[in-house]
Amino acid sequence: MNQLTVSITQAAGKIDKLSKKISKEGGYVVLLRTGRPESVLLSVKEFESFKETVEVLREFPELPEEYRRIKRALEKGEGASWKNLEEVVSEYEGYKINERASQEYGVQNKNNSSSRKRAKKASKK
Repeated sequence: MNQLTVSITQAAGKIDKLSKKISKEGGYVVLLRTGRPESVLLSVKEFESFKETVEVLREFPELPEEYRRIKRALEKGEGASWKNLEEVVSEYEGYKINERASQEYGVQNKNNSSSRKRAKKASKK
């Protein structure tokens, strides 16, 4: 993230340029008054992102510690391995993944053509 530090006096003369630069490139500008940080200029996108982060952390205060705990566990190789769709489907006898359905993560019964015929007959009644 790009950071600039500018006095308020300097920023006043080039606020338009600073605003465009931040909006385009990201980052922020620390505005100084008598050499001390007073405020920050950042893009709306960055501001919204910060607001969302603060809201999430307020709602889930344990999240940072939980993240660190999980990260340590993964670094030690203590991760769960997840099954892929084909492994899950293979556990259910009589089902398979057809080409189109697999692209959409769907499952199709092996007896699909007879199922369609039964469905057509039922809908005609």
